[in-house]
Amino acid sequence: MMEAEAAPAAPSTSKPRASSAAPRAAAPADAEAMLCCAQCGVYYPASETVQAKGRDFCSQAHASFP
Repeated sequence: MMEAEAAPAAPSTSKPRASSAAPRAAAPADAEAMLCCAQCGVYYPASETVQAKGRDFCSQAHASFP
């Protein structure tokens, strides 16, 4: 029995994709900084932070976790 030889790989005919992503606009001047909760990882406005144990939390409940 004869084994079939593997055919050489065909050269790629696909073209590189053009970037369709628009450049990012600068944040508006009134945009508020977002912080990440040390307990759950949710991002929330910095004005709502609850600080405890030297860390930032999204709520008093998460700041109270052991």
